Amino acid sequence: MTCCLMMLAVLLASSYLWVGILVGGVCLNLDGNAISLVHAVNFTELSHFKFHIDPVLEGAVKYYIRGSQENPMISMIEDVERDASALYTVYTNATWATKPAEMVCNGVKNLNASRALAACTESVGFARELLSASNIHPYYKTFGHQLMCDRMLQGMILLILLSSVVSIILMPLVAICADMDLRKWETYKNENFESHYDLSHEFHEKMPMIANTFHGLPSPSGSPMQSPWHTPRMPWQS
Repeated sequence: MTCCLMMLAVLLASSYLWVGILVGGVCLNLDGNAISLVHAVNFTELSHFKFHIDPVLEGAVKYYIRGSQENPMISMIEDVERDASALYTVYTNATWATKPAEMVCNGVKNLNASRALAACTESVGFARELLSASNIHPYYKTFGHQLMCDRMLQGMILLILLSSVVSIILMPLVAICADMDLRKWETYKNENFESHYDLSHEFHEKMPMIANTFHGLPSPSGSPMQSPWHTPRMPWQS
């Protein structure tokens, strides 16, 4: 059992060391490795999207990590805002088409173009602020640089040291102490065998008929051997 625990501790220490080396290698150039990972993985194929999202994701990662280009996601949102403004301009200027349409379509008649454009502009502003680097980059810095590349590696070092100490020092000491204790107990039982182990009592429990026959046999010291079981004497036993 002790050997199994020692081997388990060694395997855990080895796995911790392997993970620490892997994470440490990634953290040597975390920014470049993150961009390379996004560039290497085909997210369009994995997500089964009809739209080609890999350039968008790669550009967004470069924007958040290095700030070297515009954010493609923000550019797409701004395109929506420009299209909405263009539709509003067409709707307000093309009265020759909207007035007859209001007569036959209640949807066009009840449409408040100014309110719809204001709601679209407000939504685009909220999304632009949400996707800005000032909101996303602190999370990347906290989880990537501080937690994974700093605190996690420090914790891995402690786990490796503790597992090594347990497997190399503590487990052998436990095995040695257990062996010494068992040897002392064995010696004590051998030296005090007669006082702790009643042969006649065990013999009587296993084979009572034979034990009763030898009830009156003398002990090695010459005196009759006393049995803890008292049976009635028969007439022929004088």
